[in-house]
Amino acid sequence: MAFRHKKRLTYTAIVLKSGYCSNGILEGKDGLMKKVCILATIVAVLLSLAGCIESTTLVRVKKDGSGEVEETLLMRTDVMQMIMGMSEEMGGETGELELVDREQLEKQAGQMGEGVTLKSVEKIATESHMGYQAVFSFRDINTLEVNQNPDENVPDTGSPGEEPPNKEIITFHFEKARGKKPALLVINLPEEQMEASAEEPDEMVAEQNEDMTNMLREIFRDMKINVSLEVDGEIVETNATHKEGSKITLMAIDFEKVIQNEQVFQELAVANPDSLEKTKELLKDVPGIKVELQNRIELQFK
Repeated sequence: MAFRHKKRLTYTAIVLKSGYCSNGILEGKDGLMKKVCILATIVAVLLSLAGCIESTTLVRVKKDGSGEVEETLLMRTDVMQMIMGMSEEMGGETGELELVDREQLEKQAGQMGEGVTLKSVEKIATESHMGYQAVFSFRDINTLEVNQNPDENVPDTGSPGEEPPNKEIITFHFEKARGKKPALLVINLPEEQMEASAEEPDEMVAEQNEDMTNMLREIFRDMKINVSLEVDGEIVETNATHKEGSKITLMAIDFEKVIQNEQVFQELAVANPDSLEKTKELLKDVPGIKVELQNRIELQFK
C-alpha cells in the first residue's frame, strides 16, 4: 500500500467526492473552484505515487563485511506526465519532472549508517517508466541500516500537514570467518508495531468503499517491491525461507498477482495496512509472492 499515514488518502477521497468534482467534470462555475478541483486531483495522484512504483533493493555482502546496496526505483511515465500536465494547468512550474536527486541520495547515504557513501547514480528512462539506479557503498555491514519501505524515495509532495513515511529499518550483525568456521551474517527485519487505533469509523469513507477499491486497483496494478541479499561466496547454512544459490529473498511482491486474487485484494483494501510488515502477513499465501515472516535471519557462508 502507500505506506504512510492512512488518513491522508481518506481526506483526499472526501474532497474528490464532495460534489465539486464528478467523473472529471467540473460542476463549479467559478475559476477558483476549478483550481480547487484540479489541486485535489493532483493531491490524489501524488498520494498514489507509492503505488505506481517498481522498487528493487539488493544488498551485496563481501567476505570482509563490506559491500554495496543497489537501489532501483521506477515510476510509470504516464502518471508523471499527468502530474506535470495538471501542475501546468494550475499555473505551476513547467518542464520535465526529475526523479533523480543526487543531493537527496547523498543525504540518504548518510542516514544509512557510518561509512556509507553514494558510489554512483544512473538515470533510467523507457517508454513506460522513468527512474534511477543508485549504488551505495558500505565499509562495515554492522553499521548499515536499510529502509525496506520504498515510500521514502517517492518525491515529496510538500502538502501541508503531510506526515513523513514510516521507516522500516533492516539491521545486520556480521562476524568474519575464522579458520574452518564460516562467516556469520544475521539479518534483523523490522518488527510489526501493534498500536491500538483510537480513530472512530468514518461513515463517509465507509460509503466510498467501492470507489476506493476501484482506485486502489489502478494504483497498485504495476506495483512491485523486491528486497534481497547476496553474499560473495557459498551459503552453507541458513534459516531463510527463500534461498537460491548465494542469494536470499526477503520480499518479492508483485501486486498484479494480489489484484488477481479477489479475496486477498478485498482483505488488503479493508485492512489498509500502514507498513510492509503488516502487508507481508496478509499476502503470505498468495501464489507467486515471496515474503520472509521471520524477524531474525541467520546465514553462514564461505
